[in-house]
Amino acid sequence: MGTHLGSFSDEDSHAYTAAVEKAIDLGINFVDTAVNYRSTLVHEFYEHSLQLSQRNLGLRTLDIHYIHNPEVSRRVLGETAFYRGLEALIAWYERKVEEGCIRHYGMATWWGGLVADPASEWHMSLEKVLAVVRAVAGGEHHHFRFVQMPFNLTNSKAKDEATQEYGGEKVTQPSMQQMN
Repeated sequence: MGTHLGSFSDEDSHAYTAAVEKAIDLGINFVDTAVNYRSTLVHEFYEHSLQLSQRNLGLRTLDIHYIHNPEVSRRVLGETAFYRGLEALIAWYERKVEEGCIRHYGMATWWGGLVADPASEWHMSLEKVLAVVRAVAGGEHHHFRFVQMPFNLTNSKAKDEATQEYGGEKVTQPSMQQMN
């Protein structure tokens, strides 16, 4: 049984709880509750996730740690609150680099936050994300290095559609390498 879909409302959370309890009563013995399914920008979530990864991998320092599905927070919080929340999370990530817990960090998207139509409530501006990163880190010496998004034979939107802006010009994801 998966727990991936639904809104982030108390109502949906209670419905998930009831569905899981019913499924277990009926004999289901596997419930996929991956920690990233209820996305957030709260650094305590990422602290917990980082510690689990370190423990599971037996490593003190991870090469990379991702902000997972941030476009969900963008949709739920709205643009202004999203980028404000991202500031605090980026500051936490930069501290984790200083502490030797990670070398780099990035964003892993699924719902197309980086390739969504700019008018969509899911859309994230990589230019704005980098502006937040640079502001928090004090310039170009940040550790945000990676973005991950769906890209395959049936979904080539990142390459084919100009859904981002850089310097006022519409660009595709591959052409954004110049931004960093």
